[in-house]
Amino acid sequence: MAFVIHRPLAVAFPFLLALFLFGEARGQSEETLYLITSGAKDGHKVGYIDARGTVVVPPTYEGGRDFSEGRAAVRRGHWWGFIDAQGREVITPAFDAVESFAEGRARVRSGDRWGFIDRAGAVVVPLIYEDAYDFAEGKAPVKPANPSRGTKHLWGFIDADGEWVIPPAFEEARSFSGGLAPVAVWRKFLFIRLEKRWGFIDGHGDWVLAPSYVSAQHFSDGRAFVGTGKRSGYVDPGGKMVIPISYDQAYPFSEGRARVAEDGRWGFIDTTGAIVVPLTYEAVFDFREGLAPVKQEGRWGYVDPEGRMVIPPHFERAWMFLGALSPVLVDGLPAYIDRSGAVVWMGEE
Repeated sequence: MAFVIHRPLAVAFPFLLALFLFGEARGQSEETLYLITSGAKDGHKVGYIDARGTVVVPPTYEGGRDFSEGRAAVRRGHWWGFIDAQGREVITPAFDAVESFAEGRARVRSGDRWGFIDRAGAVVVPLIYEDAYDFAEGKAPVKPANPSRGTKHLWGFIDADGEWVIPPAFEEARSFSGGLAPVAVWRKFLFIRLEKRWGFIDGHGDWVLAPSYVSAQHFSDGRAFVGTGKRSGYVDPGGKMVIPISYDQAYPFSEGRARVAEDGRWGFIDTTGAIVVPLTYEAVFDFREGLAPVKQEGRWGYVDPEGRMVIPPHFERAWMFLGALSPVLVDGLPAYIDRSGAVVWMGEE
């Protein structure tokens, strides 16, 4: 293989796929650390390296997630807490489950109830919800565990202090994006529930796109993927079907590109629907940091938004970039590469 190893190999850790797929890489920065895991003889413990491949947090945790907003979730035994980019345990592991930070708030669960903490670990939204999603554009969808009379178990939206800004009124709800949030209600005839339908509301809870869709994804790059039952496609914020879909599979936009597939071959379209990366690949992942992993003849490489192969397909597996680095699999071993394709860290058996 013709890839380059930048520096001497770091401490050795075998590959654990699930750890590489935990996070969404929100709030990445130059201070971001990268998840690694030790071998079976050490109990598959989790630690972190920096962008140069140097171990910053030795592998002592039983679980971990990617960094987001300067914090990474880590697990000691059963309990989850958070460390900072210097490896300091800034929020003591005390929760049954946690999610990554978004807009200065992280979802946490104790028992079967969810709430939110701030970056210092203080509970800023009480753990009283049956379910919740992340904060986005100042609001978070939540589902009360003990709803008030008349609201049943419906979803609404709270602000960063836990105050209702859109009262519970929806069967399902997702986070805001581009000023709109996808929500679902039942279509009824008299008092009979017929079908669940999705639409989009604004920040005041008013309908912008009426609930007429069988399915709906969040807006990204001014487009949302929706299904009508007869056809699927991408609509703009005015509800116009700007990209009717004839592909076998299609996904939401990321960095101005959406992955689509036809007859088992994958590529990317732009926000006008034009094919910008030909549908020639065996598999692809979304664009992140200006690059997308693509699989060609059983090996993975990376293309830019114009479809140029900028990191040749040398790798057995590859994932999206998380800031400066991306996790890959080289000769059965976990590794991280930089944007040039050079290996900066690689484990051993």
